[in-house]
Amino acid sequence: MSRPELRTPRTPRLSRLSRPARANLIALPLLIVVGLVWIYPFLWIVAGAFKTQTGLFTGGASLMPDQWNFDNFRRAWVDAGFSRYFFNTILYAVVSTVIELFKSALCGYIMARYEFPGRKFLHRMIIATLFVPVASIIAVVVIFQFITNWNVWATTGPWSSVSKGHRCTSPRTTPPTTSW
Repeated sequence: MSRPELRTPRTPRLSRLSRPARANLIALPLLIVVGLVWIYPFLWIVAGAFKTQTGLFTGGASLMPDQWNFDNFRRAWVDAGFSRYFFNTILYAVVSTVIELFKSALCGYIMARYEFPGRKFLHRMIIATLFVPVASIIAVVVIFQFITNWNVWATTGPWSSVSKGHRCTSPRTTPPTTSW
């Protein structure tokens, strides 16, 4: 006589997934939608480079230009002086990268080689600054300047003494009040 086989009841397929896998089933479609919403303006700008001026303003949100126009690139490079801007960007990027590499190598050597008071704190501060992009700080200052109509660049930083005379004799400036 054969023994009857014990069968376990079949569970639905979804419940067999682990909890992180179920969370991924919810998060992935949401992230795809958010990604498309974020990438669309970039694609629209790239497509706009190939449109004529009238096509750009009358084309709406379409990505494909009615008439492909490559003259925009020539006008930007020659007429608008983009070649000079491009050279300045390359020069700035190379020089700042070399300087930053040199400073980082010196700092890394000192931090790894020597024990000194405040070393752990300094290390933590260096790591913390890696997570704050400088571009976001500049964007906040520009937005603040736009909202308040206050020249932040001339009143703060080491260049304020250059733009307003000697620091001790320059009057203290306050942001103007806005009537909103």
